[in-house]
Amino acid sequence: MNQNPPQKKIPFFLKGIVFIQIVGISVLLYLLYWGKNETRRPELGWIPTHQPIAIAEPENTKNIDSTSQKNLEQMFQSIRNQLNLLKNKKIEENYNQYTSKEFKTATSLEQFEQFLKQYPEFEEFQNLRFGDTNLENGLRHVKVYLGIGKEESTLDYWMTPEDGTWKIWGIQVEKSLNYPTIPASEMEPLSQAIKEQLSALHDQDLSKAYYAFASKDFEKSTSFDGFKSFIGDYPIFTEYQSYQILDGVKENNLRLIRVVLEKEGQKYPVNYQFINEKNRWKIWGMQILDNTEENTQTSEDMKEIKETIQGQMEAIRNQDISKAYYAFTSHDFQEETSRDSFAKFIEMNPVIAKNTSSEIVNQNLDENRADITVKISSNKNSKIYHYLLTYEGNRWRVVSIHTDAEPPSSQHSIIEKGVLGTEVDLQGKVVQPSQSFTTDNKNITLNLYIKNAKKSETVSATLYHVESNSHIEPVSVTLSEDGDSVVSFVFSSPAQGWPEGTYHIDTKTSSGAEKTFEFQVKSGK
Repeated sequence: MNQNPPQKKIPFFLKGIVFIQIVGISVLLYLLYWGKNETRRPELGWIPTHQPIAIAEPENTKNIDSTSQKNLEQMFQSIRNQLNLLKNKKIEENYNQYTSKEFKTATSLEQFEQFLKQYPEFEEFQNLRFGDTNLENGLRHVKVYLGIGKEESTLDYWMTPEDGTWKIWGIQVEKSLNYPTIPASEMEPLSQAIKEQLSALHDQDLSKAYYAFASKDFEKSTSFDGFKSFIGDYPIFTEYQSYQILDGVKENNLRLIRVVLEKEGQKYPVNYQFINEKNRWKIWGMQILDNTEENTQTSEDMKEIKETIQGQMEAIRNQDISKAYYAFTSHDFQEETSRDSFAKFIEMNPVIAKNTSSEIVNQNLDENRADITVKISSNKNSKIYHYLLTYEGNRWRVVSIHTDAEPPSSQHSIIEKGVLGTEVDLQGKVVQPSQSFTTDNKNITLNLYIKNAKKSETVSATLYHVESNSHIEPVSVTLSEDGDSVVSFVFSSPAQGWPEGTYHIDTKTSSGAEKTFEFQVKSGK
């Protein structure tokens, strides 16, 4: 229900007694605005961790019911057969027989061989076992563990149906016995060295960036002039706007760490190699990686995000609020904000209501999330808005819109869920949830779960009977304390019982959160 039914004088049969009860609760883990998001594809990582070696888009799933136990066992057997061929060094046979068309398109036999050389466990494993498996965009993702003695390497397999059997779409080594993770005690000084060198580079102090951090081997192989030339060829080292230091791995006496430099939404991955000299970590090697594909994906994402924002602005200009709401906002947005509330938001923001143009002035993409700063202009004014977007249903959709003065953070109360039922425990909580009731039920209880509730905030509920376009006047309660709460509304039936039909309960908080719950009443005979 996205619009309230027309209000009408309350008929006698809907006059009931409403009791209100507040019960404090603790909610440990909830996600604000997002949580149900689609996996787009495995992300590229780096050697030796997180590196799928085929990155084509999957074909439509067909010919195989991937959920049946029989076909899951067929898939497991395909992985066993593939690994046994690798153990026996039959790489070409493995490649030709067990990899998919998309895999072969994305990864040559030579690349596949190079990948396998990095991980001796493919030949040396003594046992294997399977872990969790789940569907991701038509692919079957499987955890595979290769054991050597009491230790294991962890692999990710993505399998796809092809020609009536299972083929490999991608392989990723998540954890390798040959490349153990760098412990926290070492990561701290390594990260500090990276931060200090990047700071020197950003300040154009190339002498410090070289002489203070280069190892003896680095200085022997790369002169200061050579280093200056390298930095000059890649200005991202001095012009980056932000960076991220990822986890690293050990390779004998070297420590390998991936750093991602960012500028204007573009990402530039850099591999650092360190060696310990006299109890200090020194740079043994630096390599900037080819980021063409990643930045191409970012450019494609930004193009789609721009189309989403501009498309929504165009719909608003054309006064097509329904299109602006349903075509461009996410499922979670629509769960949290009704169409009417969205229309009121637009009405209260004349720059959006009468927009003439929109311009992206800042962007931050993180896998399936995007935080976009947009300058929206009208004939009379301009204003900065912040868009949060998520990738949902094969397109970017709006999760929230806010100004600097109105951040959409977890500081606002949120109606997490509502639970309906006729039986409650001693605390008033529903014990047998239902959305279908009978005409002879006496009381119908709604437990309304509210996150981040604020003291003195009001919560209201309005009961509607759809067939008669009638309703009970809103009943509200004022919260007495901050924190997560359950507000219980108990609707008592009229003397002659509940009328049959469809009912809606519209709930609202004074801070703007809204949610509608539906239930049915059928004859009790």
